[in-house]
Amino acid sequence: MFLAAAVFSLTAMADDEIDTSLQFADENGNVIESGSTIVRTEITDNGFADPFISSGLYVKNTTDEVVGVAMDVTTSKIDNGSLSFCFPMSCTYHTSVETFSSDGGSLEASELKDIQTEWTPTAYGDCVVTFKLKVMDYTEGSNGPTNFSLKAYGPEVTVNFSYPDPAGINGVEISGTSEIVARYTLQGQRISTPQRGLNIVKYADGRTVKTIIK
Repeated sequence: MFLAAAVFSLTAMADDEIDTSLQFADENGNVIESGSTIVRTEITDNGFADPFISSGLYVKNTTDEVVGVAMDVTTSKIDNGSLSFCFPMSCTYHTSVETFSSDGGSLEASELKDIQTEWTPTAYGDCVVTFKLKVMDYTEGSNGPTNFSLKAYGPEVTVNFSYPDPAGINGVEISGTSEIVARYTLQGQRISTPQRGLNIVKYADGRTVKTIIK
């Protein structure tokens, strides 16, 4: 029984290990810690398509060799609109709460690849998505890697795409006397003093409050 318990313990530990050959990162290659939740609020309107909010996520190959890659994606909330996901090659579009998996692909040594994922809202609301990397074994075909199989799970990151209704957060009351430690614009830019419009205020006790400055 003791041996069986020890084997079970070792197996559980192995299952909890994360392969860091692939990491989530920002556009500059800075690694984003596994388990992080990122809030994205900046609306992009390029004039060629409906305004959207980008995940801003990239995948970084941290090794000096080619690594097979795929991803599990869980949409736990989508108030409206659609989520477009283009990684590593094919693009898919989603409008409901679901979990899906990408196709397989590969990243060159030290490659940094945009996951090209955006939420296109049609009204105010939120879209919450968790991305989990998968390191894949593969065989080489005449046109590149093929026949992918799971080798290990990698890091995961959650993105909260948020398109807040300014009317819904006007007049928020702040309880307590906690010290303000930072202020940000809706686009995430840090500011030193309150500015006209929507301000995101972070307090020392961990609270984050959205307020309207008129």
